[in-house]
Amino acid sequence: MKPRSRLQPKHIALLIAALYVPTSFAAIAARVEFSTGDPVLLGSDGKERPIKKGDVLAPGERIRTRSGRVQLSFTDGAFVSLHPETEFGVEQYTYQGKLDGSEKGFFKMLKGTLRTITGMIGRGRKDVYRIETPTATIGIRGTGGLIQVNDDGTSVFGTSGTWTLSNAAGTTNVPAGTSGFAGKGGDQPPQTGTTSRNRRQH
Repeated sequence: MKPRSRLQPKHIALLIAALYVPTSFAAIAARVEFSTGDPVLLGSDGKERPIKKGDVLAPGERIRTRSGRVQLSFTDGAFVSLHPETEFGVEQYTYQGKLDGSEKGFFKMLKGTLRTITGMIGRGRKDVYRIETPTATIGIRGTGGLIQVNDDGTSVFGTSGTWTLSNAAGTTNVPAGTSGFAGKGGDQPPQTGTTSRNRRQH
């Protein structure tokens, strides 16, 4: 009679890790890498609390930088830098550590300025990534750039890859080295230009 095989401690550890990692990726969208000033996190319960380096951002939560700045690293490798007077949140986010068809990154930006380099989400299917603003919907095709939202509308300044900028009147592509603008009202399609377009830095 053959002796029963016994799991070694290292095998047990691997099994625990295999069970634990997907849950971690699903529960956490991003981690705060840098924070200065007086930014706050608006939780899914509607309560505000100060945010600091090492804190995490989960789906359903939002950051208000107020006079401060926040830098986020997402689990799919994306990087987002939030400038002062910016409000940015995660609506839906799923990333299991690989592109398996379940990945999704839906965000909302109500005002302010952010700079980003996107990660793995959206590289396979562009329909799984979007940023909603009061005047436009922003999509990606493996991109980096700067986004501004103010009373005039939504501006995108591409630095790599290609953004898409859409409203009710149409859609335009914003490749690296160009800019796109969607004004309030939504009765005119987004317009494109060069990155020399006048923009307000914070």
